[in-house]
Amino acid sequence: MPSTSGPHRPNPLEWPLTPENVDGLDATIEDIYQELRRLATAIAVVEAAVEDVSDAIAAATSYTAFTKDLGAARRSGTFDITGLSGLTVGKVVTIVQTAAAIASKGNARDEPQMDMIHLTGYVFDATTIRASWWAPNVVVGTYEFAFLVSG
Repeated sequence: MPSTSGPHRPNPLEWPLTPENVDGLDATIEDIYQELRRLATAIAVVEAAVEDVSDAIAAATSYTAFTKDLGAARRSGTFDITGLSGLTVGKVVTIVQTAAAIASKGNARDEPQMDMIHLTGYVFDATTIRASWWAPNVVVGTYEFAFLVSG
């Protein structure tokens, strides 16, 4: 590391290097090498922290898939997703229609194109999500969805 005692010593990492910021520089190649190793270690620590945060975000944003029979000839309704645990009452729940294959409909993945269903939900109690849905056209039968409880 360059000496910081005595008169002002320029930062060896200032660019561009000019006579003004190199004048009086007493760092050795070994000093610069040690500083670069320290910086590389700090970068590795930051990269690991970013990866940890990314993993936590991915875990927090995992949707839970489910199948629901919406009945016959309906354009709107409500239903409950039950059997859950540890939910916080009042939390917002994002519910989306997925393109998962539906066995009772020939395993096609085009249901969102054929019958777009809009949903919203909230945590009703510690074990239940209440969902409301509507569709621009009449829908019939079973559909694939997924939900995500807000943090």
